[in-house]
Amino acid sequence: MTRPLVLLLFALLLQGCTEEPARQVHTSFSEASGLLVEDNLGLSQRLIPESRGVRAVISPDGRWIAAEDSKLSNLVVVRAFRYSGGRYEEIPLPGVRQKWEAMANEAGLDFEDLINPRVGVEAFGPGGNSLLLSFRADTGLADRPELQGQAEFLLEPAPE
Repeated sequence: MTRPLVLLLFALLLQGCTEEPARQVHTSFSEASGLLVEDNLGLSQRLIPESRGVRAVISPDGRWIAAEDSKLSNLVVVRAFRYSGGRYEEIPLPGVRQKWEAMANEAGLDFEDLINPRVGVEAFGPGGNSLLLSFRADTGLADRPELQGQAEFLLEPAPE
């Protein structure tokens, strides 16, 4: 009885030695340096070199960073970065434009007629493989002066 218990404890000890340490990710922003990301494993990377302002949201496991990137025209663009191969790489967020167009169409407008469209990062979805965004825009219409909505965007297929 003692031998199987000792073998089990030894196997658990070896497993603990082979696991990678948890990544602790930190971002900082300044207009001079842009959006920088650093982690406790030595990564230091500039993700967005030029911007008026950036608000970054990090997924719970540190694999994803979603950033609200403020452009010179007061336009905010949401950008997604995935950790892969020891660095963050930007990935496209398909479907954002279609969400805006659907909201405008529902109000009887064209996308180009929306006034001051704003998009923001709300949260990462369960499992960290999706991103919940909020949408707001002024319409100029008396009966419906503002559009609001939320949508979840899949970042990668769910693990099977």
